[in-house]
Amino acid sequence: MVAAVKTLAEIKCAGKKIAVLGDMFELGKKSPSQHLKLGSEIAKAGIDGLYLLGAQAHHVRRGAIRGGLRAEQIVIGADHGDLARRLRERVRKGDWLLFKGSRGMKMETVLKQLQGGSA
Repeated sequence: MVAAVKTLAEIKCAGKKIAVLGDMFELGKKSPSQHLKLGSEIAKAGIDGLYLLGAQAHHVRRGAIRGGLRAEQIVIGADHGDLARRLRERVRKGDWLLFKGSRGMKMETVLKQLQGGSA
């Protein structure tokens, strides 16, 4: 997940770099601390926007804020449709989006709803 975010940060683009992330599963007892660390790494990478979904989203948000991201740069969605609607309000031509999460998070649902306008 960190590698994917760092790759997004390195891409040259005319717009904003936005990470749309779901929970990382199968981390066991380390899940909260790993999600907190992810947030910190996202802030260090210089991502412009962070959209989150899942039970661990608040840990990622807290880590990102501690790392220097502003609260207004972070959105926690209630569900896939909510995240797609909120992205649609902000995403502009030239922006790059990274969709990533454990398979069970079905983050492609956000992308499909964003593309199809069904959210």
